[in-house]
Amino acid sequence: MDMKTQHLVRLCVLAALSGWGCPSIAAGHPLDPLSTNELRSAVEVVLRQGHLPTNVFFPIVALHEPPKEQLLRWRPGVALPREAFVTAYDLPAHRTYEGIVDLTAQRLVHWALIPGAEPLQTDAEFQESRHLLLTNALWIAALQRRGITDVTTVDSAGIPIGAVPFLGKPVEARMLLASPYVMRTNRTTWEPVEGLLAVLDMSRQKVVEVIDREVYPVSQGAMDFFDPLVRGPQDPPLKPLTVSQPEGPSFVVADHAIAWDRWRFRYSVHPREGLILHQIAWEESPGKLRPILFRASVSDLLVPYADTDPEWSWRAYFDESDFGLGYFAQPLRRGFTTVPYATLFSEPMCDGAGGARMVEDIVDLYERDAGMLWSHTEADTGTAGPRARELVVGMLSTIGNYDYRFQWSFRQDGSIEFHVYLTGVMQLKGTHSRLCASCASPEAKLAADPRGEQDHGVLVAEQLVAPHHQHFFNVRLDFDVDGTANGVKEYNVSTDRRRRKNPHGNGFSVTPTVFTRERQAVRDLNPASHRMWMVYNPNVISPLGHPSAYLIEPGMAVTPFLAERSPVRKKASYLDHHLFVTRFRDSERYAAGTYPGGHADTGNVFAWTRDNENILNEDVVTWFTLGLTHVARPEDFPVMPSVHANLRILPKGFFQRNPALRVPDAAVSSTQPF
Repeated sequence: MDMKTQHLVRLCVLAALSGWGCPSIAAGHPLDPLSTNELRSAVEVVLRQGHLPTNVFFPIVALHEPPKEQLLRWRPGVALPREAFVTAYDLPAHRTYEGIVDLTAQRLVHWALIPGAEPLQTDAEFQESRHLLLTNALWIAALQRRGITDVTTVDSAGIPIGAVPFLGKPVEARMLLASPYVMRTNRTTWEPVEGLLAVLDMSRQKVVEVIDREVYPVSQGAMDFFDPLVRGPQDPPLKPLTVSQPEGPSFVVADHAIAWDRWRFRYSVHPREGLILHQIAWEESPGKLRPILFRASVSDLLVPYADTDPEWSWRAYFDESDFGLGYFAQPLRRGFTTVPYATLFSEPMCDGAGGARMVEDIVDLYERDAGMLWSHTEADTGTAGPRARELVVGMLSTIGNYDYRFQWSFRQDGSIEFHVYLTGVMQLKGTHSRLCASCASPEAKLAADPRGEQDHGVLVAEQLVAPHHQHFFNVRLDFDVDGTANGVKEYNVSTDRRRRKNPHGNGFSVTPTVFTRERQAVRDLNPASHRMWMVYNPNVISPLGHPSAYLIEPGMAVTPFLAERSPVRKKASYLDHHLFVTRFRDSERYAAGTYPGGHADTGNVFAWTRDNENILNEDVVTWFTLGLTHVARPEDFPVMPSVHANLRILPKGFFQRNPALRVPDAAVSSTQPF
């Protein structure tokens, strides 16, 4: 029996004992994503009801996950309702509906109009907005004023602006704004056509206004990084770096269930949320799985820009809720956007028009070297310690000009890391400036930027400014540490100022605070006190008296510079604090609410804390916001090197000692003295 077969048999034994799900069962787990046939079937059921016109959009069609309490009780062989969640958008009437379809019974079991909701934008709507502008005489004339006679070289598509009252008050129509960019050799290189905007009413299929202001000079800073002349001479490649796994990978995948080392979890891809991890557990011993996280996902992604120019001040993109991280997932290419030896998975996805497609190779899974797992050297015994290995699962989403790589890493020491890597092309603004004003001498500053066009950005090429902006990623973590009865504790480190307790001035101590109510757990980072948060099970205590727990260790996190009166900040009120903890509710999935771009009141994480529910010894969800402030560098032009933000989830009392001691040493023997 080879190693992979042994793994499979072992997992089936675990399934029988724990209900985790046997990989040999091709279908039947209630979290299995909908197939392409199921996606189409759900739309057909909705259309048969006669509630909608036939040309309606379907921005989201996905699995309606069973209630958590049912999933926790589920065992292989037990049937749960197979349901689809459907968002339907009647564009002419500007009405958004939500429905739930019973796929087994082929009937609609829930249907509701969501007033004021702005749904995810489909590709069809995107293309329709482009066609509207490219046939508009005012738009064509404005482009010709700028020397652009071939309108097909301009990206004129509009994007939703529901979060910003651009026209003074909410309008009962689908309003888009179009900011054009020039395409070179059939590739969008995001060269701005400054001083030109259009307001579109997609519900009435008309261009409301073409805002044609000043004609800006065309930058000579070449942006087409596909052009060999822009790329410049290429260095010879480095010598090959090869990862060899002659016996194949150490993980086992059965449908959407993954087993590697002691880790067990499931994954899925949602049109809006992108990559989701489910039922993350650690195999303590054969037949014994210890749950850690029930569900982990990115719940919101906001990118606000700093430029106060009226043509820029509206730019604050809800990249997840307006466009969809899964909807814009990109096929991964081995050796380019993923490692050469990755295992790739294709996923079914709705197409926005009521159909479905299989999106090829959008999730990758691979092992990689992760440095030293642990090590120590003694003079008489030499060096001991194993080499670390970790499992990576991830995906890549391209939202407009930005590319986001989302990935989760599982390590042999029991820790989990969430990473987001940002690359792509900066959104640029045309300017008259040729010299950096902030770098000029005091007397030359005004001459370098007489119009103040660099007040909110950095000059990255002649007559091109990269406006300052921020990226906020809210990560929803539904912890179930050794069960659903959990609590959250905060740790702060401080110097003991009492001379009697700290006579030599070297003492510092850790002060724990247990949160009992939701409002207590609305918290901010504090580097001065090394603030950390721990999710723990007060009912599972180690022989040393430690509760079973996992620690949230913040990585890159930022403070918003959006004013509190900003309409966008009011929508995304999770920006006000880094951490929220709420009592679990199946319906509470998105930190800024289900439709933050519109004026629908679907609640948000700040509102969910107002009832101040008990969160001690309860099923709790933590919401943490990490992010980046991007003050550009010339080195970010014309395409950005990858930058990185992360969050670590570390065991604290979950194990009685270092769980990596079980990993065999890589090599021993060295007699080198210290």
